[in-house]
Amino acid sequence: MSTITSLAKQLSADQIITRAEAQQIVDKAQKNGIVSAYEKRQIDTVLTEYKDQFEPGAADLLKALVAVAPPPPPPVEIVKPLPLSESGAARPVFVSSTGSLGSSDTLYEPADNIELGDALERAAELSDDGSANPFAKLSGDVRGKAIDKTIAALGQTAGLEVAQANQLRASVATALLALAEASPEPELQKKAIEAYAQQVKAEPH
Repeated sequence: MSTITSLAKQLSADQIITRAEAQQIVDKAQKNGIVSAYEKRQIDTVLTEYKDQFEPGAADLLKALVAVAPPPPPPVEIVKPLPLSESGAARPVFVSSTGSLGSSDTLYEPADNIELGDALERAAELSDDGSANPFAKLSGDVRGKAIDKTIAALGQTAGLEVAQANQLRASVATALLALAEASPEPELQKKAIEAYAQQVKAEPH
């Protein structure tokens, strides 16, 4: 399997790395949905070794992957289910101190699998909308519980129609990636990514 550095070496054979070629490197780094610390080190190496070969704007595509993100806000203590977004632009979804997702701030656990699927779909929509990661404000403890609850949801399809079960699994995948990206803790990130990879492997293609 080629690495980021070996791909860069191949692309720089003509002494220039175009924006399109830089995008190839970006796509490789983001192939698994998250750029690991190891991949970031490879990108830093590429930026240094081939700094004189990037056409204007090409290096910026790689720099964006290794830019230092601002520190996350302090964890919010959950007294009652906390809204994952307060913008009002998305369908409401809440997380409880147990890591459970729900569509109401009065329920600490989903009433049934239909409500669970609905809450997961809402969380996935928030994760996909391009704004701040909805799980970043949670404490590591609650995020860890949310990862466990999200993984467990894969087996909670009783009473769902085929389309609803398929949507639940798709929502779980999106939520797991968002939880991984929101988790600076290596063990939580590893758990979420491994669960995501296993789910993708198990899905029919």
